[in-house]
Amino acid sequence: MLDIELNTLQAYLGQQGKIQGREVVFACNKCRENGLDSRGDNLKFHLDKKVLYCFSSPHHSREILKDIAKIYGYKSNNWHENIIAYDKYAEVLKPSKQAEFQSYMEKCNEELLTTVPVLEYLEEKRGINKKTVESTFIGVDIIKKRWVIPNFKYNTNGKNEIINFEYRNLGFQKDSIRKEKGCPNGLVQINKYTDKSNKLVVLEGFYDSLVFYQYLTEIGEIEHYHIVTPSNGVNSLLNYISDIDFTKYEKFNLYIDNDEVSRPIASEIISRYPFFNDIVPNCNCKDFNQHYLECIKAKS
Repeated sequence: MLDIELNTLQAYLGQQGKIQGREVVFACNKCRENGLDSRGDNLKFHLDKKVLYCFSSPHHSREILKDIAKIYGYKSNNWHENIIAYDKYAEVLKPSKQAEFQSYMEKCNEELLTTVPVLEYLEEKRGINKKTVESTFIGVDIIKKRWVIPNFKYNTNGKNEIINFEYRNLGFQKDSIRKEKGCPNGLVQINKYTDKSNKLVVLEGFYDSLVFYQYLTEIGEIEHYHIVTPSNGVNSLLNYISDIDFTKYEKFNLYIDNDEVSRPIASEIISRYPFFNDIVPNCNCKDFNQHYLECIKAKS
């Protein structure tokens, strides 16, 4: 292995870096190209292990190392491939952690299914019915007064592996969104991939995705679709979309919000991946959840 030197990394990034134990913390320039890493601490370099990793996207460290190899003239063209890959999912995918997550998910799901007023409130406000709750394992923590949405890691191996939870207070306010502390974010799935999942649809958020799942179930098309969303907002989608195994699908649909924040991101995705169909409803609805409630359900 050809070790990368700290001073080379500092010269490339144009940053000194902040020492935390045996790690040096930097702002990730790849994240910031997409308007992310506002705190300037996504990228870390371990002084002893010579491991470089980005918490936002595992691809960024490799891209940075490739850039450094070109700029500083390392003779071994594939030296960056030998750097230890950081797996941000390693801790949460351990059997003991998965058992803990599974237990909490099942408890909250059961609590929602048996608390009729809350279940009815969810259907009234978001259109999500009991059958969808049963199928997607979303739940409610009555004691902490919050919705509990499990984040299943995107994969095409037919598994549902929990990497995080999204929490919102029972009033659905956006500023109430919280995540499980210390858990990674990434591209997540609403339903499992199967050998019939020949269509991929990328949506912006969990409620849009859950309602889209419900709509496809109602029209008998769900078995053909794999529904995915970024776990921490549309601004991260450009980082995570490269995690998709594009060879597994025949059709690709992009269905994100029709507003000034999301439209530029949609345009950038289409420019990088022109095979995506950018779906924008020809109504005034901002997102699919609103479209389902006002243009589909209300007219059925």
